[in-house]
Amino acid sequence: MNKVTYTLNIVQKASYSLTYISTDGETVIGRGEREKGDAIENFDYGEKDIKVDEGFKMRGWYYTPNGEGKYTVNDIITDDIVLYALATEIEEVSTSKRYLFDLTNKYFYPEDHEAFNPAGKGFHWDDGEHGWAFKNGNTIGLLVGPKATISITLCQYSQGDSIYVRSVDGDTIASIKACADNDGEIINYRYEGKAGTITLCIHSEGDVYIHAIKITNTAEPFYRNYGNWYLVKQGEVRGLINALDEIGISNAEKNSERAYIFLPKGVYDLEDAVLTKINGYNISLIGQSKDSTIIVTTPDLSLEGLGSADLFTNSSQDLYMQDLTLQNDFDYYSAGSDGRATVLYDAGNHTVGKNVRMLSYQDTYYSFNNGMQAYFEDCDIHGVVDFLCGGGDIRLKNSTLSLEPRGHNDSGSRTIVAPRTMTNFGYIFDHCKVVDFAEGNGSWNFGRAWTNKPIAVYMNTTLDKNAENTLVSTRWTEKGLNNMDPYVFGEYNTMDINGNDITPESNSITSYSGIYQTILVADQVALFSYEKMFSKNTDKNKVWDPAALTVQVSAPADAKYNNGTISWTAVNGAIAYAIFKNDEFVALTDETTYNLEVNPDLYRLSIRSANAMGGLGPEGHVFGTTGIETIHTDGSKDVIYNLQGVRVKKAGKGVYIINGKKTVIR
Repeated sequence: MNKVTYTLNIVQKASYSLTYISTDGETVIGRGEREKGDAIENFDYGEKDIKVDEGFKMRGWYYTPNGEGKYTVNDIITDDIVLYALATEIEEVSTSKRYLFDLTNKYFYPEDHEAFNPAGKGFHWDDGEHGWAFKNGNTIGLLVGPKATISITLCQYSQGDSIYVRSVDGDTIASIKACADNDGEIINYRYEGKAGTITLCIHSEGDVYIHAIKITNTAEPFYRNYGNWYLVKQGEVRGLINALDEIGISNAEKNSERAYIFLPKGVYDLEDAVLTKINGYNISLIGQSKDSTIIVTTPDLSLEGLGSADLFTNSSQDLYMQDLTLQNDFDYYSAGSDGRATVLYDAGNHTVGKNVRMLSYQDTYYSFNNGMQAYFEDCDIHGVVDFLCGGGDIRLKNSTLSLEPRGHNDSGSRTIVAPRTMTNFGYIFDHCKVVDFAEGNGSWNFGRAWTNKPIAVYMNTTLDKNAENTLVSTRWTEKGLNNMDPYVFGEYNTMDINGNDITPESNSITSYSGIYQTILVADQVALFSYEKMFSKNTDKNKVWDPAALTVQVSAPADAKYNNGTISWTAVNGAIAYAIFKNDEFVALTDETTYNLEVNPDLYRLSIRSANAMGGLGPEGHVFGTTGIETIHTDGSKDVIYNLQGVRVKKAGKGVYIINGKKTVIR
């Protein structure tokens, strides 16, 4: 008998842990264990273990909390891993919701969506430039309400012929071109019909690349129209988004009539949404007041960067903004070495801001378009690092430059502007004020060179006491980014808070190519005057006079309330009038009467005139309501109102309206 010897080798395989994290990105749901080289095979925890808000659905387990990379049961375990649960809104037939499908994102998963359903063979994500590639015969089902705009972002490298649109019932109702004339061209199709799934059908000889598809349901858009005005419901951010989407379509041509979006006082919270687009021509974004009308976003930390964490991206021409606070609430102090998160990524031209506050930290306003012109008057711009940056000719008049602390302990250096000028004027600060909120523990400088031929000029600038004490001795960053020298860096007539000239007689900085003098004389400053900066532009040498656009129109001086009707005499230059009741927006009209039933003893009515850009001027009182001169009494006792328009029983010391007359009681 032959003897057989068997050798048994026992190898202990390493075990690795799987840590499951809830949708908050922090809470540990539980842990699993797999041996090295094994597939996940099945997840230890699932939808039943995750609590999600009503209307949301858990979509699976991901590499990161924001959905970058999705685990499958076939993934092989080679190390300890962390799995993050992600829940997103359940998409549905809607009269107002907006769904955006970014097909350039490699982490876009169609199974995570109800309103986007591709079908057929061969469609796939190509790359971040082209987006998804679709083959002849592929279809994309889109879930829409009874009225919707379908926006398709096309690729110039497509080889396709057409995209046919089929109705909910399967009938062909439209044909859309499949190849862009210019890369990123957006084709809009307005759908009206039965709610449900409409279908995009690809007809092509080669691949059709699609960058993005957006569904904007507009049956109930959360705004109401009054002529060219879009009056957004108070605090309703969906109304703002709907209006921007609609205007991007209606004002796609250069000669479009101006469209006006009005936002009553309130917070318009975009939550973590970024890159909200402003497209088109001749658009006005008007708030009730800088302090009360706030548009805010809070980007995820992972989105840090120009073009990634922006509140607004503007590609429009002749955008006008007034009486707003724009806030990018990116968590700058937790972001590490970089915290770039703009309020306005401005790729447009002829942008105007009047009485606008911009709140962020790094790169707050970015003039991306190197050939653009922009003008900001009576604005307040906050930041830490390069919070004004970019190209073009940008003028700030009578505006505040607010220096936020660099770190939690208020220490660190701050820089106001980083120009990359390719034009003749760059960033010009005209009668502006610098305010330092770091209370003396940090330092700051006027600016640093970025690239091209950087120009930054400060004329007649006022420094508050803190800013005066914390300005670095060189006044500018001596050596800028990218080994770049300044072309013109200068200041003239810098003053303290009392108006005293504190400009040094001389100040030189050493850069890469030599020494640069930064103190300017009157003749040099004259080269950067308003008239020279805006004397001509590229539009057939037509003069652009942005300061004229910001001139406010006075309120009617004779507005009266009588028996349910407000009436007034038309004001020269006013295109419309806004009516307010106790500071709450009531209506907009271009007439000189308005019917409104109120108790004149309980409500204070006011009126504001809109200029040609839609900006609302100072408030005027409507006589015949609380706090006005035409108060009547029965003679038995005094009728007394304080200056806030509230009726009181007795007057103490102060100023009151007693029986219709202004009275001072000492």
